[in-house]
Amino acid sequence: MSIIRKGADSIWTIVFFATIAFAFRLSTEAVNRVVLWQEYGNTRVAEEHLTIVKVTPELVVSNGDVLAEMTPRHHAFATIAWFGMSGCGLVLIYKFILPIAYQERLRQRGFRSSTPLGIVCGPVLFLLVAGILPLMAAYLVGALSMTISLIWLRSRVPD
Repeated sequence: MSIIRKGADSIWTIVFFATIAFAFRLSTEAVNRVVLWQEYGNTRVAEEHLTIVKVTPELVVSNGDVLAEMTPRHHAFATIAWFGMSGCGLVLIYKFILPIAYQERLRQRGFRSSTPLGIVCGPVLFLLVAGILPLMAAYLVGALSMTISLIWLRSRVPD
């Protein structure tokens, strides 16, 4: 197990944060669409290009409507979807993408520590992907950071 390089835990931290941030943004957008379709219908949403522009304290639609009665359901469904997507994503990455040697290390030792790279980059990545960047840029940053981190981890940790 000493063959595993020191930065592997930092990379796993970045993969973790990228996965949960990507899932957060994706689940929020999906629930936004469902709420709009439920409230206005698919045709009107498409014709008027309706979007939810603000989610707290109440849902505000791009046409100026406030959907106060939908806010608690929106938040509940978005949270459930976020946890589900995050959990499924992390399990799939762990089972099918992480090198076997690193899986064994995590099973035996658990996650021990992260270098400053993971401690700083992980939360910054979450903030960027989850809320600061526009939608497509957030998806791109989340997907690229996961991909690059996993490629780096697979190249540094033997199978």
